[in-house]
Amino acid sequence: MLTACDNLEALQKITVAWTKVKTSWKSVDFISQILDVWSQQHYQPLPQHVYGHQDNKYIGPLTFIEWLNVRMQKMAKTLAIRSFGRTPGIAQIQGGVR
Repeated sequence: MLTACDNLEALQKITVAWTKVKTSWKSVDFISQILDVWSQQHYQPLPQHVYGHQDNKYIGPLTFIEWLNVRMQKMAKTLAIRSFGRTPGIAQIQGGVR
């Protein structure tokens, strides 16, 4: 299963075993979520780095993965802005680091 990410440091760590994950890692929340998703799949993980913010640079047409990364970044920003100033209730918080 292809997982493209513009965070190279996190991408390099999302193939480790759960026993090696450290709460002190940057992006540990992202890493733990990806490991959870991958643990429920019957497919081999296939991490791929994609350069972020390619919409800010015109170097030619974007690849599908670059375009998708730009789209997801915009969606993430929209969700963050919509929920700015709101604190989620305890029932809404799910998952977390093992």
